[in-house]
Amino acid sequence: MSKNLIYVGVDVDDNSFHFTAYFPKTGEVLESKARPTAKGLISKMEGIKKKFPDHTLKICYEATYIGR
Repeated sequence: MSKNLIYVGVDVDDNSFHFTAYFPKTGEVLESKARPTAKGLISKMEGIKKKFPDHTLKICYEATYIGR
Protein backbone atom coordinates (compact mmCIF):
# COMPACT_ATOMS: atom_id res chain seq x y z
CA MET A 1 0.00 0.00 0.00
CA SER A 2 1.56 3.31 -1.06
CA LYS A 3 1.00 6.49 0.88
CA ASN A 4 -0.58 9.56 -0.64
CA LEU A 5 2.12 12.17 -0.20
CA ILE A 6 2.31 15.90 -0.80
CA TYR A 7 5.80 17.37 -0.77
CA VAL A 8 5.96 21.00 0.37
CA GLY A 9 9.01 23.24 0.03
CA VAL A 10 9.03 26.42 2.13
CA ASP A 11 11.17 29.52 1.75
CA VAL A 12 11.06 32.66 3.86
CA ASP A 13 11.72 36.32 3.19
CA ASP A 14 10.92 39.47 5.14
CA ASN A 15 7.44 39.79 3.65
CA SER A 16 6.12 36.26 3.17
CA PHE A 17 6.51 32.53 3.53
CA HIS A 18 6.51 31.10 0.01
CA PHE A 19 5.70 27.49 -0.59
CA THR A 20 5.30 25.02 -3.41
CA ALA A 21 3.34 21.82 -2.94
CA TYR A 22 3.97 18.90 -5.29
CA PHE A 23 1.52 16.03 -5.71
CA PRO A 24 3.54 13.10 -7.14
CA LYS A 25 0.53 10.94 -8.06
CA THR A 26 -0.96 13.64 -10.32
CA GLY A 27 2.07 15.82 -11.09
CA GLU A 28 0.11 18.83 -9.87
CA VAL A 29 2.04 21.78 -8.41
CA LEU A 30 0.50 24.40 -6.15
CA GLU A 31 2.31 27.65 -5.37
CA SER A 32 1.21 30.08 -2.69
CA LYS A 33 2.42 32.35 0.05
CA ALA A 34 1.45 33.16 3.61
CA ARG A 35 2.07 35.86 6.16
CA PRO A 36 5.59 35.54 7.61
CA THR A 37 4.38 34.07 10.90
CA ALA A 38 4.10 30.54 12.20
CA LYS A 39 0.32 31.03 12.41
CA GLY A 40 0.17 32.04 8.71
CA LEU A 41 2.15 29.01 7.60
CA ILE A 42 0.25 26.58 9.83
CA SER A 43 -3.02 27.95 8.50
CA LYS A 44 -1.94 27.24 4.90
CA MET A 45 -0.76 23.72 5.75
CA GLU A 46 -4.02 23.01 7.60
CA GLY A 47 -5.91 24.21 4.51
CA ILE A 48 -4.07 21.68 2.35
CA LYS A 49 -4.71 18.90 4.88
CA LYS A 50 -8.41 19.80 5.01
CA LYS A 51 -8.66 19.67 1.22
CA PHE A 52 -6.64 16.41 1.01
CA PRO A 53 -7.32 14.60 4.31
CA ASP A 54 -6.02 11.23 3.09
CA HIS A 55 -2.59 12.67 2.25
CA THR A 56 0.55 13.06 4.33
CA LEU A 57 2.50 16.32 4.09
CA LYS A 58 6.30 16.13 3.86
CA ILE A 59 7.60 19.65 4.49
CA CYS A 60 11.12 20.95 3.88
CA TYR A 61 12.49 24.39 4.73
CA GLU A 62 15.02 25.79 2.28
CA ALA A 63 17.62 28.46 2.90
CA THR A 64 21.13 29.15 1.70
CA TYR A 65 23.99 30.57 3.66
CA ILE A 66 22.88 34.07 2.61
CA GLY A 67 19.24 33.44 3.58
CA ARG A 68 17.81 33.42 0.06
